[in-house]
Amino acid sequence: MMTINTPKLFQEYHVDLDNPTSVEPLLYEIFPEWANYKSTTTPLSVHHPQKSTDKDHQPLKITQLTGGITNKLFQVHHFPTNTKLLVRAYGNGTSAIIDRDREIATHVHLYEKGLAPRLFARFGNGLVYQFLEGKASEYRWLSLDSVADAVARRLGQWHTVLDPNKVEELIIQQKRTVDSAADINFSRNLWELLENWIEVMPETVVKNYTKAELKQELSWIKANIGHQGGDFVVAHCDLLAGNVIVPNEFDPAPINECDDDQPQIEVLFIDYEYAMLAPRAFDLANHFMEWQGFDCITELIPVPVKSNVVLRKWARSYLGFDRNANEDAAASHERVAVDQLLDQVFVYWGMPGFYWGVWAAIQSSISDIDFDYASYANLRLEEYTKWKKTRDLL
Repeated sequence: MMTINTPKLFQEYHVDLDNPTSVEPLLYEIFPEWANYKSTTTPLSVHHPQKSTDKDHQPLKITQLTGGITNKLFQVHHFPTNTKLLVRAYGNGTSAIIDRDREIATHVHLYEKGLAPRLFARFGNGLVYQFLEGKASEYRWLSLDSVADAVARRLGQWHTVLDPNKVEELIIQQKRTVDSAADINFSRNLWELLENWIEVMPETVVKNYTKAELKQELSWIKANIGHQGGDFVVAHCDLLAGNVIVPNEFDPAPINECDDDQPQIEVLFIDYEYAMLAPRAFDLANHFMEWQGFDCITELIPVPVKSNVVLRKWARSYLGFDRNANEDAAASHERVAVDQLLDQVFVYWGMPGFYWGVWAAIQSSISDIDFDYASYANLRLEEYTKWKKTRDLL
């Protein structure tokens, strides 16, 4: 287990989302020892540590990366100390839907469990944390046997070792650190979060539901499936491909999806801004919906039937069983456990459409990132509506 990770706080500092160099003064505040290298040291090349060129005389390199659809991401390399960092600057207006104190608390707890990079600092509109070696997955990789196995094992670990009570304790601690006089008030689970989201979403973005009708839908969801999703766990709630880090050497090109002899890999999860106490079935269903990517290629989503071999293998990995064991020969309790888990997930199959539909409706009114949130909101809510109609016919 890791030691306690208390990030430095620079609440008054704000990074310019359009200017990577605006990060530099903050970095020298976080790492004051770097000032010793500002004018006297040349950067060390990874491949040629004793060589440098005239253009390489600056010890610090800051590069903007392709990020998600809500944040800007900057990679930092301090050559003299060979320190690699990531700086994540929040998109404008995202505090309306994301509790940043919860994000920090979750990150700190994950680090304590060895499941997240070290968090160095929190500033007014973002975070600075350790760079993780690896590369972001692509949505078409999520169904590949080796990636699916790795994600299932890692998510099973998350849901087993993370302590909701510890996260709540850390949330309160963060809120008091930022503002000791503030009232301690926050959404404690998925249902409270969605109630708050619906309250702040604009009225005119969603075509087929009014806000009042969405509140009624949420009441229906809680009454009809709220108790059928298994244990409440610290869920990631945003396990899309870009938040799954695979090894740099991972190459999907030669992989045959049906090959059970693929080498086992390990993955890490990043970006904990939506992590929340939620039924475990929601976290799993939400991940399976992400197999379609932002392109919404629904054919990539696994078919939700208990005979689906892909889903059964995923569930066995998640539960810690031998995923390649012959189920006919496996212990009866293993088959029952897999069946029970899949039943829970299928009950929540349409829930991610509701969740992200409401989220996107809010983003359509606050975000300045070039993405058609309004269309995405309606697409995801239509996904939920179709699921509910199919469910009602069963």
